[in-house]
Amino acid sequence: MNPIPLSLFLWPHHHSLGDRTRWPSGPRPFQVEATAHLLDNEPTLLVAATSSGKTAIFFCSLLVLRHLAKHPRPNISVRIPAKPVVLVVTPLVELGNNHALEMSAFGLRAVSLNAATLKKAREEQRNLIAEIQRCEWSMVFLSAERLTSKDVDNVLRDEFFRQNVIMLGIDEAHVLVPWSQSFRKAYKHVSELRLRLPRQCTLAVVTATLTPAGLAKLCAELDLKPDKYHCIRQSVQRPTVHTILANIGHSLTTASFPDISWIFERDTKAVVFCGSLDLAWRVGLFGWGHYPPGRQHSRVRLWSSITSAQYNRETLALFADPSKPTVIAATVAFGMGMNVPNIKFSINLGLPATLEDLVQQNGRAGRDPEATASGITYIPTATITALKDDIKHFNDESSIPLDVYKKVVKFSQTRSSKATEAKLDSNLRALILAHLLGLCLERVKNGILGSPKDDPPNATCDELGRRLKCSSCDPGLLAALTTSPSAPTLPVLLPPPPPPAAKPFPMTATSLPHSLPKKFKENLALWLDRFALEKWNKMTTSEGAFGPVKRFWKGTSVHL
Repeated sequence: MNPIPLSLFLWPHHHSLGDRTRWPSGPRPFQVEATAHLLDNEPTLLVAATSSGKTAIFFCSLLVLRHLAKHPRPNISVRIPAKPVVLVVTPLVELGNNHALEMSAFGLRAVSLNAATLKKAREEQRNLIAEIQRCEWSMVFLSAERLTSKDVDNVLRDEFFRQNVIMLGIDEAHVLVPWSQSFRKAYKHVSELRLRLPRQCTLAVVTATLTPAGLAKLCAELDLKPDKYHCIRQSVQRPTVHTILANIGHSLTTASFPDISWIFERDTKAVVFCGSLDLAWRVGLFGWGHYPPGRQHSRVRLWSSITSAQYNRETLALFADPSKPTVIAATVAFGMGMNVPNIKFSINLGLPATLEDLVQQNGRAGRDPEATASGITYIPTATITALKDDIKHFNDESSIPLDVYKKVVKFSQTRSSKATEAKLDSNLRALILAHLLGLCLERVKNGILGSPKDDPPNATCDELGRRLKCSSCDPGLLAALTTSPSAPTLPVLLPPPPPPAAKPFPMTATSLPHSLPKKFKENLALWLDRFALEKWNKMTTSEGAFGPVKRFWKGTSVHL
C-alpha cells in the first residue's frame, strides 16, 4: 500500500513508540508486528497470554502517528489525521476505567465513557460527548451496552470525529460470541458498529484465550474473511505462574471453607474467584472471621458488579501497598483484564464456566516478572464423582493410544456433546481428566488453546524445561504452598457461645390473646419487613453493605 511498508520502518525504529522514560523496555516484537499491519489498515487479531501486553496495540498506532507527525518520512505516505482517536469496546465498565488510567502513563488522554464519567463532566460543567466529538480524547473506552445510546450515535455521525477515528478495538474478544448469544445481547451490536465506521478505521481484536473453533466463530461474527485479516497467536504459557488443580474437601453451599483457610493465615496478596455474589459474600465473611476487629475489612475485600467504584479504588490501593496483606473475594468481574501486578495467588473456588475463564482468572496472578505466583483451581467433589466412568475408561491400558493427550481432548469433546454431559465445558473436562490421570496440565492447555509452541506428545514440564511445574508434574506442590505460611498463623476468631435459653413462660388457654384479623396480620407483616429493611440500610459493616437483607430478616410466622 505504501511506497515503504510501515513494518520496515517500525522494526529498526520500534523504540520511537513513545518516551523511553514511560516505556523503558519498548514494544515487544508481536506488538510491533500488530502495529505495522494495523497502520496498513489490515484487521489484526492478537491472541497472547495474560499480562503479555495485548492492549498496547490499541495505542501503539497513536504513538507512531505522533512520531511521524513530528518527524515526517518522505518515502512513507501514511495518512496522519489531525487528532487521531482510537475507540475500544470493553466487556466491563471497571475494565474501561482501569485501561483509561493505564493510558495516561504513555502520555495519552483516555476516557471511559460511562454514567460516572458523564455525571462528573456535568458537575464540572463540561460536555463530555462534545469533547469526544472534537477528538480531545485520544482513546475512548465504552461497553457494548452503550453502543446503542443516543450519545454514541451522535459521536459516530459527527464528521470531524469520523475524519480522525483510526481504529476500533475489541478487548477480551473471546466473550463476544458467547455473551452475544446469552446475557449480553448488546455484543451483537459490535459487528454493526464496525460497519458504521469509515473505511480508514481499522480493526484490532485482542484476547488471551481463543480456541481454533472459537476463532472461526469470532471471525464469522465480525465478517473477517480468510486471508483478509492478520492473526498473531502467541504462546499461552505464563512462565511466572504454577498451574494447580486440587480436589475440594468441603461443600460450596456452607459458610465455612477450610480448604482455603491457609490463604487468610499468611501475609500475602490473593484473589479468590467465586461463581456467584452469594458465594463471594460467604467467602468474605469466612475470611473476616480470621482477624480481630479493626483489621477484618482491610485484610479481606469484596469485588463484584455491585461494589462501588470508590470501594474498588480503596481495594486496589490496599493491594498496591506491599505492607498490607490483602485477600479479595471476587466474582468474574475481576477476572476480565484487571492488571494488578502483585497477586501471589489466584484461586478458583469451584469451576469456572469454561477453560478460557479458568486461564483468564488464573492469569491475574504472576504479573511481576521477578516473582513466582500460583493459579489454583479447586474442583468440587460432585464433578470428580461425575467423571469416575471417564477415569475408569482411561484406566484400561488397552484403550490408551500413544498420544494420550489427544485422546483425552477428543474423548472429552465426545462426552460433552451428550445432553446429559452438556453442563461441563468439554475443554475444562479435558483439563480435569488430565489432573485426575496425572498428565501435564500445561501440555493439555497448549493443545486446546492452539498455542504455537510445538510440544512433543506426552511431554511433561520437566521434559520441556519449564521453570515452574504444574501440579501434575509436581504432585506435592499445593501441600508445600499451603503448609508453609510466610507469617505466623493467626487464631481464628470463633463467635461467643450463645446465652443459655430462657425458660418458656407458662402459657394457659386463658392467657392466649384473641385471634387477630387477617388484614391486621398482613399490615403487621408489612410493617416488620419495612422496619427490617430500614435497619439493614443503616448498617455500615461489609455484611450490611453487601449481604442481602434476607440474610438478616426472613419474616416471621405467628399462629394466633
